[in-house]
Amino acid sequence: MAAQKPRSKWLADAGHALIEARQYGAAKALLDQAAADSAARFAGFDLDRAIAAFHAAGEGAESAGVGLKALGAVPAANRGASYYLARAEMLDAKGDRAGAIAALRDGVQAAAVVTDAHSGSVL
Repeated sequence: MAAQKPRSKWLADAGHALIEARQYGAAKALLDQAAADSAARFAGFDLDRAIAAFHAAGEGAESAGVGLKALGAVPAANRGASYYLARAEMLDAKGDRAGAIAALRDGVQAAAVVTDAHSGSVL
């Protein structure tokens, strides 16, 4: 089991890099392999998996459903601006423009809270 953990961490890191390179199918495959090992999970792991699943599923409402379902695995504590941006993109693909706009607003608010926390002032 100990020999597997570095491999899983490598798979998760490589999956993240493939997300950055917009290679979603390959990213999904690596992240799905790494998912079994909780030691391989970093703060954005579930978000990366949801983004990869959404894009690898194709286009339109069906892929949006896949992505939105996967977004449900993202813990509330990890739902920052990137989460809401991904949610907005998926809702838009589903045709839910009002939901997408609401998600964008939530993302702006989440980013403002983080930015404000770094400056030390309270909104």
